[in-house]
Amino acid sequence: MEVPVYLFTGFLDSGKSTFIQDTLRDPQFHNQEKTLLLLCEEGEVSFDSSVMADYHVDIVTVEKESDLTYEFLCELQRRYQPQRVMIEFNGMWKVTEFLEVEYPIEWILVQIMTTIDASTFALYMNNMRSLVYEQVVHSELIIFNRCDNSTKKSFLRGNVKAINANAQIIYESVDGSINQL
Repeated sequence: MEVPVYLFTGFLDSGKSTFIQDTLRDPQFHNQEKTLLLLCEEGEVSFDSSVMADYHVDIVTVEKESDLTYEFLCELQRRYQPQRVMIEFNGMWKVTEFLEVEYPIEWILVQIMTTIDASTFALYMNNMRSLVYEQVVHSELIIFNRCDNSTKKSFLRGNVKAINANAQIIYESVDGSINQL
């Protein structure tokens, strides 16, 4: 049986945890599947294990990037027998290196999503361009959150498309509403 793997990237406080929790609570996504959630950083929003248990989610914390080995992932597959895997990736770790890790044979990476705080994007681009590149280059979906009337969407879009022309971009307003442009 194939086990879909969803990789969530983005910097600390970019909204990854909230996005994951919202996804797990969405009845269109959640159908009683057993989910393994790998947490590779501790963000502002924490996961309540009792609430996650209601959604059949086992949570495993990964402290170091070097822990993400084939042997470790196979042990997780054996121990938890997940029907899907969600990984909240550490924003300072290299996605490219993770993509080179061999997964258990059942695991199929189906989507990479990146959350970005629109209000801090320019700061990250100016000061940590290579890390932003690493977050965006492989992502199929980029979610710019915390957008408001002052958000320069053309600036955001232009920078992302220069890195990854195929990425779908979604803009989420401060109130949580979604729009494409």
